[in-house]
This record gives sequence, structure tokens and C-alpha cells, in this order.
Amino acid sequence: MDTWKDKLTTSLTFIAFVASVRLSYSNSVTLIAGIVLHELGHYALMGKFGYSSRQVYFVPFLGACVVAKPPEGIDDSKKILVYLAGPIPGIFLGISLMIADLFFIKVHLREAGEVLIGLNLFNLLPIGSLDGGCTMKILLFARRSRLAVAFSLGVGMAMTAFASIESQGFFNILALFSFWKALSGLAQMWEDKQEKIAIQAHCQLQNEPSVL
Repeated sequence: MDTWKDKLTTSLTFIAFVASVRLSYSNSVTLIAGIVLHELGHYALMGKFGYSSRQVYFVPFLGACVVAKPPEGIDDSKKILVYLAGPIPGIFLGISLMIADLFFIKVHLREAGEVLIGLNLFNLLPIGSLDGGCTMKILLFARRSRLAVAFSLGVGMAMTAFASIESQGFFNILALFSFWKALSGLAQMWEDKQEKIAIQAHCQLQNEPSVL
């Protein structure tokens, strides 16, 4: 769904998220189970919508991702559903565990529910190649490159401000990730502009009469 570079930067951001949250052994197991459930949600809906070459990659200490090729002409609404198929089930399961904890006091399901909700809310952040960021790209930024760059810069500045207030390195990682996406967007806009200029120049040369 995204390039390997996007997946790598997303995974590195995820590492920063996990490192900023001190988890017990049981909650670490819950986190791994949550990641598996998250990726299986993407995988299942991709199959339903006709994605080909579906593959799930589990990378030690980096998390996991699903790579697949969408069918030609697929609706944006289906792409959005594929992105949301990862975090939404995990959030509902986390809420269910927290409700169940009210009735089964000795089982301690609340912490597991909080881990699942935190993991999937993190993935819904409107940043970069996270599920929330990909959804925002389809809804708002598909044909608005400048707006996408401005949004990434705004998020980066906001995360920098949070980092200075909360003294959390995780916000600095998110800020760097957002600034990197903004720079990538600017680079892409420059390449598109140069390509457009080259095409216009070529068309002008073809239209000019030859001089003998």
C-alpha cells in the first residue's frame, strides 16, 4: 500500500512509541497480539476487495505491515475501509476488555484494553504513513499537495511544542517524522513542476515551424 521507505519510517515511529511507554511482560504480550490482530484486519479486507500479492511481514522490534497491490480502479472509499480495518477492531476489542474488567475484577483486563486502545489510536494519528495519515491523504490531500505539506509542517510544529511542554522524546520523533514528510512533499512538488516544464518545452519545440 505504501513504499518500503514509508513502512520503515512508520516502524521507527512505532519503536519510539513503544519505547516511551513502559510495559509489563503481560502487556507486552498483549501489544504483540494487538499488532497481529491489527494487521490481520488489513489483510482480511484487502482479500475481500480484490487486492493481490498480499503479504504480512513481521519484523522483530519493528512491528509488522501488510503489503499488497490494489486492483485497478478501486474506489477511494474501499481504500479508506482497508486502512481503518486495522485500528477499529482493536479499539472495539480494547473497549470490550475494559467493560469486562468491571465484572471480572480479578482478571485485570483493564490494562490489556488500554494497550489495545493506545496502539490503535496511535495508528489513527493523521501523520505520515500511519493509517490515519493515509486516510487523511485520500480525503483531503489527494490533489492538494501544498495543503499536505502545510499540514505536515503544522503537525511537526505542534509535536515540537508538545515535546517542550511534556518533556517527552516521543513527540520529538513525531515532529521529525512530520517534517520529513513535509520535505518529501516539497521534493515531489519540485519534481512534478520540473517534469511539467519539460513537457511544455517539448510541446513548444514540436509546434514551432522548422527554419531552412
